[in-house]
Amino acid sequence: ASGNVAAENNIDVPRTPASTMKTLTAYAAAVELDMGKTLDTQTYLEQSQDGTARLVLKGNGDMLLGAGASDANHINGGGGKYRCLFPSLYGRAGLGTLAGRTAQALRQRGITSVTLAYDDTLFDNDRWPQGIAELDTDHLYYAPTASMAVDGGRNWNGTGPANPDVFSAYPALSMQPARDAALVFQQRLAEQGITVQGFVSQGTVAGASHPLASVRSASLNEIMAFTMRHSDNSLAEEFGRLLALQVGTDNSP
Repeated sequence: ASGNVAAENNIDVPRTPASTMKTLTAYAAAVELDMGKTLDTQTYLEQSQDGTARLVLKGNGDMLLGAGASDANHINGGGGKYRCLFPSLYGRAGLGTLAGRTAQALRQRGITSVTLAYDDTLFDNDRWPQGIAELDTDHLYYAPTASMAVDGGRNWNGTGPANPDVFSAYPALSMQPARDAALVFQQRLAEQGITVQGFVSQGTVAGASHPLASVRSASLNEIMAFTMRHSDNSLAEEFGRLLALQVGTDNSP
């Protein structure tokens, strides 16, 4: 009660803040953000005068995409037992569903062949907190901040949980989550009969464009509950970045 220290141990040695900082970040984000909102992942079509069609996959912060059909019963995309039409993952917002909607819109325009780019420009270029590489050498605890990712970038190697929202293991995480999501989307387009010409590249969406198709994430409050339940570093960083954009400050580590 007097405020005198009864015991101490290396109190002046800096430590990684870890989950204490996650709690503070979650609180700050919940105060400022509209927690009922969702994060859309979208496709945009750009047609050139020579008749070529460029499709751009744009992320808006959803790092819990599923690789297959959308499934309103889950927050996250992942799992080892599949209930969708595709031999892959499911989740609230599925890239398989987005590919199906996109393919339908393309065929209505007489388009069956496109080039594909992905727009990962939502956040600034600095995606790595200083020193994270030395702390997480096996890439188990932090995926680079990205505008989109499948299952938080987790690579289960075929051993994922039956329920994508419930797990305790730490599989290796992708070091390029947005690109990996774009490659999954390319596969889903092919299954829908749309040919992707050449390599998938990075790009940006023209400012005045309107989405061709989209899928929605779970609400931010559901994503935050998932983040805290799993003590997910990547998603906590994501909420910090979304908060920074909301209040108009630099969204860097």
